[in-house]
Amino acid sequence: MPQKTRTKILATIGPSTATREKIEQLIDAGADAFRFNFSHGTHAEHKERYNIVRKLAKEKNLHITIVADMQGPKLRVGLFKNDKIELKNGQKFVLDMDSTPGDETRVNLPHKEIFAALKPGDDLLLNDGNIRLHVEDCDDSHAVTTVVVGDESYALHLLPSGIISPTATPVIGNGVVVDPEVLFEEIDGLESRGVDCSRLLVSEGAHIIAPYHRVLDKVTERFLGKHKIGTTGRGIGPAYADKINRVGIRVHDLFNAEHLHDKVEASLHQKNQMLVKLYNRRPIDVNETTDELLRLGERLKPYVANTSLVLNKALDEGKTVLFEGGQATMLDVDHGTYPFVTSSNPTAGGACTGTGVGPTKITRVIGVSKAYVTRVGEGPFPTELFGEEGEWLRAQGHEYGVTTGRPRRCGWFDAVVNRYAAQVNGLTDIVLTKLDVLTGLKEIPLCVAYDVNGERRDDMPTDQSEFAAAKPIYESMPGWDEDISQIHDFNDLPKTCQDYVKRLEELSGCRISVIGTGPQRDHIIQINSLVD
Repeated sequence: MPQKTRTKILATIGPSTATREKIEQLIDAGADAFRFNFSHGTHAEHKERYNIVRKLAKEKNLHITIVADMQGPKLRVGLFKNDKIELKNGQKFVLDMDSTPGDETRVNLPHKEIFAALKPGDDLLLNDGNIRLHVEDCDDSHAVTTVVVGDESYALHLLPSGIISPTATPVIGNGVVVDPEVLFEEIDGLESRGVDCSRLLVSEGAHIIAPYHRVLDKVTERFLGKHKIGTTGRGIGPAYADKINRVGIRVHDLFNAEHLHDKVEASLHQKNQMLVKLYNRRPIDVNETTDELLRLGERLKPYVANTSLVLNKALDEGKTVLFEGGQATMLDVDHGTYPFVTSSNPTAGGACTGTGVGPTKITRVIGVSKAYVTRVGEGPFPTELFGEEGEWLRAQGHEYGVTTGRPRRCGWFDAVVNRYAAQVNGLTDIVLTKLDVLTGLKEIPLCVAYDVNGERRDDMPTDQSEFAAAKPIYESMPGWDEDISQIHDFNDLPKTCQDYVKRLEELSGCRISVIGTGPQRDHIIQINSLVD
């Protein structure tokens, strides 16, 4: 027999129907079910409407259903002055707790819990994921984001950028210190977006960043006070220190429990003394640390390989191998602004020691230079800009550290630094990036030399106190207003833009072979091949 059904008349209660009078009229008209839309209104407002419905149902001796339409993962922002706006790729857009109507630059996001959970590097999805707001800076009441429309963008820390290419074999060499937890977070994040990470190879000789390295990094930096280095706090320095002190843990150590326990115990013997007696911190447990590293090693094992052998075989077979260096010349432990440096050699020579590929097999050295200068962390920075100019460059270039989220220090192009980088790296080519950021400037200063205690210096001072005292000597070049992002031929650039690039090339002492003109992959001008 067919089941008897009873038709329900459903009415949605909103601002215009929330009074007792309106709700009673709806009931008298036949409504016997009410929908509460929790995407709008407060819980207190919904409670009040609920009590009205229940009271009326009791008075009229009716059974009335209440449907709670609960708010899902889609959150609504506040109102806009002009009803709606169009977000453009690459623009800055701010989310805040200000309830006033928004515009093309900002809007209210009335969700404290979202701000509490956000961190630099996160993405907020709009329009079913077609638009992303990439978080550059945030606190408990606002977030500065960059709009990303269409093309995917990726923030990588440990993984080589080649991981995005389905035809490349991404390799992490022996010179890298690897935090397995960070590595797995990156892998999980990419795989959730459809990127295959199964081809990744990790050197069995790479050193591991253990949990105690992160603890030491943060504690020691805090105690340095005004002498702080500006470390990321991720344990990189202490891991490299252990490597030099010959108490480091390598990837292959993670697969032998007894051996690993002995190494952790030996490493922590002195560190725990420091933590307890010098820094007044709790000692780190050897067994817990060993168990955690063994667990991480189990997941890491499928990726582990003799990467030096893999790379050399690839070169012997005539394949193209590209070494990707992190950091920059001025952060090199030997050639940078010591002590405000990283703990390794990010200059070109580090590619050999960090991979096990000999120097005779390297045929090209490509330097990457912005059309202006940025730096994260402490240390001398002759062309650094403060005030409005620095803020303008930071905003236009979206200059926030990928690893730390810290606002980058920004300054005008420094030819002295570029000549020095060309010298110590033996550059054959320069890739000039972010030329588009300078669009709109009437005049563009560039540093051609230093004034050090009244003396002109065209070359990098080796004495760090002299470098710290260096004052830039500027020359100025006319700017341009045209959008250059869609230009793919150097000769099609505005004349003043061409002149600026040519001047940078002349001052750097190295040819500029590629120019970046925007954030997308096709925003590029190739002048010379980087492979031939």
